[in-house]
Amino acid sequence: MDAPIEEQWGVVRVLTAEGVSKLTNGVILLHDNARPHVSDVAQLARFKWKTLQHPLYSPDLLPCDFHILGKLKTLLKSIRFMSAVKESVADYLNQQPTKSYETGITRFVCRGDKYLNAHGDYL
Repeated sequence: MDAPIEEQWGVVRVLTAEGVSKLTNGVILLHDNARPHVSDVAQLARFKWKTLQHPLYSPDLLPCDFHILGKLKTLLKSIRFMSAVKESVADYLNQQPTKSYETGITRFVCRGDKYLNAHGDYL
């Protein structure tokens, strides 16, 4: 989950409040190495979630820059109003073929495998 830690904990609070016990096993949380995130790893251990940290600098693994999201960020740089941002994002995502999402997820998983096989070293 590539989101500020407050949002990540918000998701955890909602899931535990709803009693979603299925998420206690088999979840892998992907986050960066910012100190607040690293310090929360111990708290995440109680959910039995595995944590996967980015290497110190690995832009090819950043979900926010990966696949269609990088192009979307470029599109949004020129937009100034929130209403236009919402409309542009919806239009852009709706224009993407379904196969594009499948391809992006597959490529991201492959890159994650490369990272895991490199034992956390740079790619």
